[in-house]
Amino acid sequence: MRLHLSNGIWTNATDSVAAALTMVIEVDGGLIEWTVDEPDSARVALLQFDSADWLWQAVGADDYARLLAHPPSPIEVEWDSSVIAPLRDLALGHWMRRWWPASARDAIERLDTAVLDAELVVRTAACERFFDTAEFDAELVTLLGSVIAQQRRLDEVAGGDDRVARLLAQCRELADEFGVSSTSEAYQHYQPEFALAAGNDRPRLPRGPIASGTSSLSWSAVPPDVFDAAEDTVAWSVHGDIDPEGNPLDVSIVARIAAALAHAPDRDLAEGVAVSFRSGDLIGAGALDRRGQTP
Repeated sequence: MRLHLSNGIWTNATDSVAAALTMVIEVDGGLIEWTVDEPDSARVALLQFDSADWLWQAVGADDYARLLAHPPSPIEVEWDSSVIAPLRDLALGHWMRRWWPASARDAIERLDTAVLDAELVVRTAACERFFDTAEFDAELVTLLGSVIAQQRRLDEVAGGDDRVARLLAQCRELADEFGVSSTSEAYQHYQPEFALAAGNDRPRLPRGPIASGTSSLSWSAVPPDVFDAAEDTVAWSVHGDIDPEGNPLDVSIVARIAAALAHAPDRDLAEGVAVSFRSGDLIGAGALDRRGQTP
């Protein structure tokens, strides 16, 4: 691995990757990121060598000593990627929690948030040596609050899957160790945010539009885990009074837009998302309601 100094940061990165395809973990002394579909794409940004106690394990004692000497020019180091492999797994879990492209149209199932959070707890605990103690404790307590808030769902799944049962047992041990329970602040914070919701039907638009069609949205440009990530999940239609020949009679033309959601509308995640419609010189703008629709 070739490390060079860029804006005061030692890094091996040479280019940037779209945010939605990037998995990032903040470790003691710096950042490590990967491209989600490239396992060997680790890009390291080192801010403080002296606080990155884990670094010597990845580069060896000799190269670590060279880095601590703050060389003025690029330096080649032998990098053991297996050392940070647990971090990549953890980063992937966080990416899945935020960006998983669930789609009813493409038959991509939604992830079980309760199980994913339980696995994130266990993987975070296994990576303790990479984090500052205070940051590690705060992150683990936050994740444990999520797991405790979803314990009923986890109990249901654990009854039919030994792997989940083991995850749940490990999480309960950690919850006891860190003092997280159903009365703790972490639990109270997550309780209203993780109610499991069933999928929704595709939006229905009124009959008799002047024109209608479907479109696609850029799943990396909208709030994560809100909209169905498939193609052609945005339905649009233009409405107005027309004569028998199909010509508009009313100058007040209404455009309706409906975007398929990844969750049931009772979660209110789509409400307020800005949308616009353009047809030639005509432009309309509005905001989605909780159902992912707007006139």
